[in-house]
Amino acid sequence: MRAHARDFHRELREQAARGVRGLTTFARAKAGSALHRLARRGAAGGPAPTAAPAPQPDASRRAPRLRHMRRAVGSYLPGRYGGRVTLIWGGEAPPPGWDPTAGWGRVAREVEIVHVPGDHDTCVSVHLEELAEKVSGLLRRADGPG
Repeated sequence: MRAHARDFHRELREQAARGVRGLTTFARAKAGSALHRLARRGAAGGPAPTAAPAPQPDASRRAPRLRHMRRAVGSYLPGRYGGRVTLIWGGEAPPPGWDPTAGWGRVAREVEIVHVPGDHDTCVSVHLEELAEKVSGLLRRADGPG
């Protein structure tokens, strides 16, 4: 998993170097890939897969693995992070009563909240160009002068 995240980060930086167009292309490709996987699983309400679905383990064999996974995720306590985390929030503000840092304030020393137009879904579809511009600016700032 760590190698996957490293590859993702490397590819994101390469596309960011190409500017807004590179980031937009990257985001569209990643979003399209994710939607394609969801449609293949039938979770997106998209067209039925054209190929025969891969055989799935029966539910009785999956249930223990899912229980273990939920237990692991539920019991994971991240350590403190001494740096700044940038939270990109789709929409104007979190709903009343929500932690404005979405829990990141319990982990990171500093949380910067960047608002982008749209909601969780439309910020990466309808408002993708605005999101790409924000991310590009954040990456330039993180790289520092030079």
